[in-house]
Amino acid sequence: MLRTKDYIIFMFLEIITVPTVIALFKTVEPKKTAAVIAGSLFVALGFFIYSKSYRARKSLTLYASFAHLFFFSLPMLTKRIFYWNSDFEDILFYGMSGPHFHKVSEILFVVLLTASLVDFARVKIKDRSSRA
Repeated sequence: MLRTKDYIIFMFLEIITVPTVIALFKTVEPKKTAAVIAGSLFVALGFFIYSKSYRARKSLTLYASFAHLFFFSLPMLTKRIFYWNSDFEDILFYGMSGPHFHKVSEILFVVLLTASLVDFARVKIKDRSSRA
């Protein structure tokens, strides 16, 4: 089982990723390059969280990070690279346009953060009850 410290690290990284990505899109040109850097950041985050939470089999974070990594971050990054000369709006993901798929991925990212928070609370409660 993971410790509360692990979930605090996950939540910190999840939260700090958002302003980092926003800063990337404001400072890096062309935007396609910013998208690949941002996508790589999301893949690295997803891989880190998934690999660390793998030992906590009953963790919501495990399942959310799996979905984040394999159904959203990796497909978005690889298609952005493979279809470099296409506009994001013209790239299809599971039948959805790029912008629509991105909106769905934003929702899943919130689910990932929520899963980390719920798992943090579970571990915290379990730790308190085992001390009592």
